[in-house]
Amino acid sequence: MIGISVSLPSQNYPLITIAGFLMTAGQVILIRRTLALSGGDEIVFSLTLLIWLLSASSGSYLSSRIVSRTHSPVRSLKINLMLLAVALPVSLLTLHYLCRSSGWISGTLPGGGALFFPLLAAITPLGILSGSLFPLFCRLLHGPISHPVSRTFLFEAVGSLLAGVGLSLVFLPSLTGFTIAWFLCLWGLTTVLLIRHTQVIAWLPLIIALAVSAASFNVANQVDRYLFQMLRPHIELTRVLETPYGIIETTEYEGQTQIHENGLTVSVSDDLPDAEERSHLFLAQHPSPEQVLWVGGALGGGIEQALLHPSLKKIDVIELNPLLLDSQFLSDPIMDDRAHFLIGDGRTIIRQSPPETYDLIVLQLPGPRTIRLSKYYTVEFFREVDRALKPAGVFGFAIESSGEYIAAETASLLATLSATLQEVFPQVQLLPGPNVIFLAANSDGQFASSQEQISGILMERSIEPLYWDSYRLRNRLSPSRFQALHDAIANAATRAVNTDAAPSSFFLQQVVWSRQVRAGLADLLIWLKKILIPASLIFLVTASIGTAAIIFWRKRSRALAANWTVMTAGFSAISLEILCLVGYQVHFGSGYREVGVLLGLYMAGLALGGIAALKCKPDSSSLARFVQMTLIAFPLIFFALFSSMPGVIEKSPTLGRGLYHLFMLCIGGSGGMQFLFMARLKSGEEVQASGFLYALDLLGAALGASLIGLLTIPILGVWITVLGLVWLNVMPLLLLLSLPSIAVESSA
Repeated sequence: MIGISVSLPSQNYPLITIAGFLMTAGQVILIRRTLALSGGDEIVFSLTLLIWLLSASSGSYLSSRIVSRTHSPVRSLKINLMLLAVALPVSLLTLHYLCRSSGWISGTLPGGGALFFPLLAAITPLGILSGSLFPLFCRLLHGPISHPVSRTFLFEAVGSLLAGVGLSLVFLPSLTGFTIAWFLCLWGLTTVLLIRHTQVIAWLPLIIALAVSAASFNVANQVDRYLFQMLRPHIELTRVLETPYGIIETTEYEGQTQIHENGLTVSVSDDLPDAEERSHLFLAQHPSPEQVLWVGGALGGGIEQALLHPSLKKIDVIELNPLLLDSQFLSDPIMDDRAHFLIGDGRTIIRQSPPETYDLIVLQLPGPRTIRLSKYYTVEFFREVDRALKPAGVFGFAIESSGEYIAAETASLLATLSATLQEVFPQVQLLPGPNVIFLAANSDGQFASSQEQISGILMERSIEPLYWDSYRLRNRLSPSRFQALHDAIANAATRAVNTDAAPSSFFLQQVVWSRQVRAGLADLLIWLKKILIPASLIFLVTASIGTAAIIFWRKRSRALAANWTVMTAGFSAISLEILCLVGYQVHFGSGYREVGVLLGLYMAGLALGGIAALKCKPDSSSLARFVQMTLIAFPLIFFALFSSMPGVIEKSPTLGRGLYHLFMLCIGGSGGMQFLFMARLKSGEEVQASGFLYALDLLGAALGASLIGLLTIPILGVWITVLGLVWLNVMPLLLLLSLPSIAVESSA
């Protein structure tokens, strides 16, 4: 019989790696699930990261205070790993149950407690358990080997790397989130059976875990389907499909079939008003549309209506997710040869299309609800559209509004999008209605903006709309509605220009949606916008004064320098991660598929940084200062990368992706090295102090996730965010330069 003992350090390393795998797997699964429930909303992404990091920081701090008094660290490790494994599927069950109880409808962003408390209850236990593992493993390695903190950090990062890359490339493309969480729960519990004092054959628990996983595969899939059915209690859920781009759901209600992607409705069967509006009101704007491009809109009957226009020779329809075009979602496949489907990112395809290709380009998207969608409403994208349009071409899109009363928040959003269009197109026209239609042309001409004009054009083309007949069009396009729309935009409180680097339309859309759901959240967002700039300046000035005080207060400068440097590095690393994810989405499409890969590359950087730190001499003063200089340079490098990426993609999209991947790797490498250097500076890798440093690192990351993801990018823009990160990292460098040496012998 084989009993596996963890008394030897080398036998602890696989356990640390497995723990890192479970921690990161739980994080990736929860991030993807919350994105799927919220329509890919980056606010929910940032809140998920914030809660995770705060809870992990709390777990690390509490564990660092307790672990030195633990008489049986192996027993504590077994209990922690068992709880962590069980928490993976339980967190998903908790999230869905509380979402249903709080009225969170899939695909929406609820207000107040309905948003915060389900995330808090589902994520906090998993985060606390994950954070508490680091000091515990340091305690286990302390004594038999040198550099226990460095080695724990290294092998935990290796496990995180395997989880990030493995989930994105192997498991998530073919398995549902709950199924993966269930399998990892079984395999995690199996590892506990392999820890010290277990008198069983080593491979027997693994065989049992694999057998149970295979036997429960269908059951786990059904549980995941039930979790989504919980969020639509009065609607029959007929199909749930996990894809690399999100979760697709098909529902039936009163004879209508609806298709949802990440909670957002992308198609409703027999919705004639929507199909006619998305086709005829746009195609009527061109005297003879022959070449037409739609971004989105493959489902729902709009294409069939567009094909009724006799001049149409070709309509290209772009969809990011190819599975939406599968026969199980296309109930009546379009057989007309004029319809062509293009798979990929809309901006990339338009950017790569020949100049002056299309007579009409239409966005069939739900508006700038996320930063990823906001990239279709920026000056940069409008210039790409202008390039792809013929000289008499027309560009259009619709934004949800109101036919009767336009609220102040909606007016600001409409005014911003109108001002952004006017930066590129000389002719801009807005048509009122429940969906305000934006029209833009690159040459002088008159849009069909009245009922008489649109009805006359459709009659000439032998098209008789069943819903948007002359009566409804006359009511929608009445002079009083045009005047109300004009007055609302003229009196709008905000009229910004939306850009890739400053996606203000995303923030305005969040305020509009929050006002519809719960006014309190909208008021909070508006208040945060007002105080953001003065609060940021006060913080940076206060931090600068504090840095100067620490430099002159020599007594505790080493510990304070280590604490401040680690916290700042955590803040900067997560901020750059979020910036990188935003940039990746702007240039390459959905980040849903790439969350695990980008996170895995960051963790790979941490591992490489850990290896490099282990190879360094005890006196690493110069290298630590150099690493801090790289943290100052990285924000500027990102801005250069972000600004030059369109030209890079035009030459080689593969090179562009590779640069983003390399950037994430470098961020992780610098962050990992600096953490370990500061652990030596403060305490020579003493366990309790290192656990506290780990908590500070996570706390800094939590602050970065909340400020950068929620506020500074959409409100201040990328450039000001970059400058703030540079200033923030200069202060730790001054502290390190003030110290004569950071040479501290690491504990044996």
